[in-house]
Amino acid sequence: MRLAALRTKDLAFLISISGAVVPPARITIDEVRNEMSVSGMSPTMRHLRLPILALSGELDNNILADKNRAASDAALRATRNRDHTLTVMPKANHCQWQAEVGNNVAKPSLQGFVPAYFTTIQNWLATRIRGLRV
Repeated sequence: MRLAALRTKDLAFLISISGAVVPPARITIDEVRNEMSVSGMSPTMRHLRLPILALSGELDNNILADKNRAASDAALRATRNRDHTLTVMPKANHCQWQAEVGNNVAKPSLQGFVPAYFTTIQNWLATRIRGLRV
C-alpha cells in the first residue's frame, strides 16, 4: 500500500491498518534479536509525504505494535512528515477486532472491531476533509 502511495500523486492521505514498517525479511530477525535499527526501516515509509494514519493492534502478535510504532516514528521523523498519527488500538488484534489475546486461535470467538476503531478513523478524516461530518 505504501508503495502505491509513492507511485501516484492523486492520493490525499494514507490509512495503514496493521501495516508493518519493519521489512518482512527483518521481522524474524527482529523477533530473535529483540531489537530494531533505523537502517532496517521500510524504504517506502521514508519517502511518503502525505498525511498518514497508522493503526496497530495492542494485542497483534503478527506485527508487534511497540516495535512497529518505534520504526514508524523514526521513519516519519526522518522524512520530516509532520502530518502523521500513529495509534495503538487497545485490546485490538491484527485485524483490529476486540480480543483478549492476539493469536489466531481466538478468531472464531471474536465479535467485532474494537470500539474506537471507526471513530478514530472518522475523527482523523474529519480534520483533513473539508465538509466531512462525523
